[in-house]
Amino acid sequence: PTTLVASRFDFQPLDNFYFPYDEQLTDINDFRLPSYHRLDINARWTWTKPRGQHTLRLGIYNAYDRANAYFAYEFEDELEPENSGLRYQNGLPLLPMFGYGFRW
Repeated sequence: PTTLVASRFDFQPLDNFYFPYDEQLTDINDFRLPSYHRLDINARWTWTKPRGQHTLRLGIYNAYDRANAYFAYEFEDELEPENSGLRYQNGLPLLPMFGYGFRW
């Protein structure tokens, strides 16, 4: 669940220092984003040498590259009004992960 901003902020010229901005929110948590899910795959190898312990980590974040909606916002297209409406900002795509650690 999320809360959307329902107010608008019109552009004001730079010589006008009065910003008539009145933030209005929709009801708290009255909008639901689409389902968010992802698959993370991780593997860790640890080996010990006389001078310390080495750890190697490899993984994939969001393995099946799902475009999860991170937040929603209202978009108004003045040139093509049929494209106006609620838009979603997607989170991170498929990302490889690499990590190395050493403890002595």
